[in-house]
Amino acid sequence: MEKGGIELKTPFHDCEPGRYKIAVKVVDIFGTDTMKIIKEEM
Repeated sequence: MEKGGIELKTPFHDCEPGRYKIAVKVVDIFGTDTMKIIKEEM
């Protein structure tokens, strides 16, 4: 990762089969936060 860069991937997690809710939260440079929740079945 370069200085001042942003990490765009996460470490691998091994999950059991089933239904999950995945939350993604983003905070912009003005402090406004946005969250999106996605329901997935694995």
